[in-house]
Amino acid sequence: MLNNVKALRQEKQMSQATLADMAKVSRPYLSDVENGKVVPSITIAKRLATALGESIENVFFSKMSYMVDRSSKITE
Repeated sequence: MLNNVKALRQEKQMSQATLADMAKVSRPYLSDVENGKVVPSITIAKRLATALGESIENVFFSKMSYMVDRSSKITE
């Protein structure tokens, strides 16, 4: 499952260990989520989103690819 966990974590300058601790999951499990190897339960998805300060939609269902930095501004 594609998601924005890794991009959001990096944007917030969090380590995998920190996010894993905050979401009460193991670091290897978080790595698997970030790499799309596992789909987290809704409970874990909510904990990850909360730890990232984002909605579940932004973390798991957003079409935003995070290939573009969210802080960059579009100028005319």
